[in-house]
Amino acid sequence: MISLEPYHQTYTYDIGNNLTNLSHQANSSTWQQTIAIHPNNNRSTETPTIRQRL
Repeated sequence: MISLEPYHQTYTYDIGNNLTNLSHQANSSTWQQTIAIHPNNNRSTETPTIRQRL
């Protein structure tokens, strides 16, 4: 059975308004995902989805 719980997410943007970091905080888990931006455009680079548990 899946139970729901409150959570809080924080987003960080660079000077070009590109999403660079996503943090998720809940009682059951906390993780962070860093997004690299390609230096020649405003798109994220191809990286595997890695979520770092905090």
